[in-house]
Amino acid sequence: MRLTREIATEVVTQTMKTINYNINIMDEKGIILGSGHAQRINNFHEGALLVLKFGQPIVINEQDKEKWKGAKPGVNLPIHFNRQIIGVVGISGNPKDVEQYGEIVVTITEMIIKQIHLLSNVEWQYRTREFLIEELISEQPSYQKVKQRLQLLNIELKTPIRLVLFRINDSHKRPSLSELYKQIEKKTDSQSAVYGLINPESFVLLAPEPSTGLSNEIYDSLSLYFNDIQVGIGRVDNELNSLRKSYVEINTLINNSFDKKVYVEEKEAELMLLMINQKDKINFEKRILKELPDDLRETVITFFQNNLNLSRTANKLFIHRNTLIYRLEKVQKETGYNPRNFHDALTLQLALWCS
Repeated sequence: MRLTREIATEVVTQTMKTINYNINIMDEKGIILGSGHAQRINNFHEGALLVLKFGQPIVINEQDKEKWKGAKPGVNLPIHFNRQIIGVVGISGNPKDVEQYGEIVVTITEMIIKQIHLLSNVEWQYRTREFLIEELISEQPSYQKVKQRLQLLNIELKTPIRLVLFRINDSHKRPSLSELYKQIEKKTDSQSAVYGLINPESFVLLAPEPSTGLSNEIYDSLSLYFNDIQVGIGRVDNELNSLRKSYVEINTLINNSFDKKVYVEEKEAELMLLMINQKDKINFEKRILKELPDDLRETVITFFQNNLNLSRTANKLFIHRNTLIYRLEKVQKETGYNPRNFHDALTLQLALWCS
């Protein structure tokens, strides 16, 4: 790991909360990257270079400071990461006063650097998962890139596989990506699935069958932060190259539905209609439904939603069974299609979907 100005600034800020002495952080060339005294940043510190060379602390007294270019009285100690010296931490002040803090400051510094490294590594994994999903659902995926990213993540993505899309419709303040992923990881433990945000509204899960348990866990995690989530569940794919088609199908259905959960396998006919030219759909709807009033449309829709069951439909609409029969007869009179006949009902249903 290489020290950066951002890391040095964070280390200086945190360590100076512990002790009331100035802290300097020098890189592998002896350049001061971070300091409580801003004017010293970017200056060369010759004492730090010797610490880097010999791997031992150096104490600089008042009478010796002129010997070391850019140095002030204090103590300078090596910073270790993965058994290598990556920089130097300096504590400015009378050596007799500051030497006692040397070990504490080095420990704090190295802990902060490890935490930053761990965090950056975790965030790198998040982004790699997102890039992997984006590649798989792109129009022309590079399977060489897919293979490389799976190897980096140590994930084996097996088929048959299912794509699940979580559409986030909330507009209020959102959690940080780190917070969101950590919450999901508490509930999921899988080396065979990939999930991630591919845009602010779309969270995608790619999981081998059965995927129900994992998709429910992710839904529960997302629900902690968002109130309005639609779930689109794709068909089972036996090839990774089918995932693009699954994603487009789910996206199309969700864009044309208010349902909280949509299954592609249950919406095959609707999906086919959604792919048809809009002008042709409008003409078909007008030809079949003509000027059917809204109350009769609602009656037919409810009738079909209840599998042509008269009693359940009447209860749902809060009307008498005979009233329902009268309305269905009116539908037949208006359109020429009988909702209680399978083939006529199919035509009416297609027309309603087109609308």
